[in-house]
Amino acid sequence: MIAAMNNEPKINDMFAKAKEIEIYIDGQKKVLVSPNDDFKKILTNIQNSFEESFIAPAFSVSLHKDTVDAMASGNWIKLKFDSEQSVNDLPFNALLFKLDNCYGINLIREYNGEYNGRCIYINFFNKTNLFNVLE
Repeated sequence: MIAAMNNEPKINDMFAKAKEIEIYIDGQKKVLVSPNDDFKKILTNIQNSFEESFIAPAFSVSLHKDTVDAMASGNWIKLKFDSEQSVNDLPFNALLFKLDNCYGINLIREYNGEYNGRCIYINFFNKTNLFNVLE
């Protein structure tokens, strides 16, 4: 399970607080709202994918326009929350990430409607099954 610094909740615990999931496939958006069977299935798959991962130092920052442009291709997931959340003193209202076979990803923080600022880097520790979350 991903550990957060400063005794903050683990990221999977925060994922459980999501109230909406937006799925982007090559720019086409599908919205799942809790409670819904598809919502629960996707959220469980996300949590399973992140189970053995951990937060590592992030050197990436997101720029709103670049992020929105990038979302026009590939598969992306955005978890939206009813209230402000925080990991390592980095606040957000939503977390966005690209589904990719890789050993780590950046969770892009949406805060006050913009994708600006430092990302939260997740190291999957030799686990690369993120594509499975949509199955």
